[in-house]
Amino acid sequence: MSWMHDPPAKAPPMPPHVALEALMGAISKTEVAGQGTPASAYLRLMAPKQQYDKWGAPLPLSDVDQDRIDRLFAVLSAPMERPRALLRAGMLIPDEVEAIKAAFPEVYTVLVEKVLRELMDSVPPYREWAETVVGVLFGMPPAQLLQSAESPEKQMAAHEAKTKKPETTPDMSGTAADRRDIGVRKELR
Repeated sequence: MSWMHDPPAKAPPMPPHVALEALMGAISKTEVAGQGTPASAYLRLMAPKQQYDKWGAPLPLSDVDQDRIDRLFAVLSAPMERPRALLRAGMLIPDEVEAIKAAFPEVYTVLVEKVLRELMDSVPPYREWAETVVGVLFGMPPAQLLQSAESPEKQMAAHEAKTKKPETTPDMSGTAADRRDIGVRKELR
């Protein structure tokens, strides 16, 4: 029996409080050192702007902004485990899906493929909470996904083909003199 027919799983722990000013400072340091990641770039882009009082002291974030940055940081810190736990608990929301798509597209692809396989292996009707949360992941209700013109197997193959990385050509880098040397060209291929 699939998890989509059971009651929701236990919710993952609440994400820890993230101090925005400390987070932005840490992201800046890693970017200056040339060690920025897609996750840190996404957090920099999506984080609320720090507001200061007239003396220059940072003001606390609103409850909504604080909750959002806490959740985004938590999902980007554990990109495979947390979204899966949120999905099974029925608590995955669109901004967490978008964060995973943007920062870890390969993880999003794996998550989608696993859920699509689970949908194909289990029979409807699914629990309402499961339909809702799977709809958040796919951007459409599972019934619509499964009743579309293509069979789920074809959709899975199309999804895999769309997300598969293309074959790359051999790297022909090096200096112009290196590229002219026949021995070096053979090594580079």
